[in-house]
Amino acid sequence: MYQFVGKTAPFLILACLALGDGCKYINFLATNSFGQTVSLIAFSLFFFLYWYVLVLQLLVLQPAIAQQEDEPPSVKELLMDPYIIVAAG
Repeated sequence: MYQFVGKTAPFLILACLALGDGCKYINFLATNSFGQTVSLIAFSLFFFLYWYVLVLQLLVLQPAIAQQEDEPPSVKELLMDPYIIVAAG
């Protein structure tokens, strides 16, 4: 994935997984401790903020698919990348 799509792909996939986890958490709160009105407001706010941040990231980062003609990095080089170390942490 890193070679074909770029460094941003794993982070976008993690953002989608976080969105799914947030939906699951809000659904859990709605069915166990809050009324439907409070859960609907929280759910709407969560989706608004998520899409706002996603669009902002896409506008600022402008991810693009670029074919790399050079040799892909080794596992050691990937593990030494500070962005990957922060994401793993």
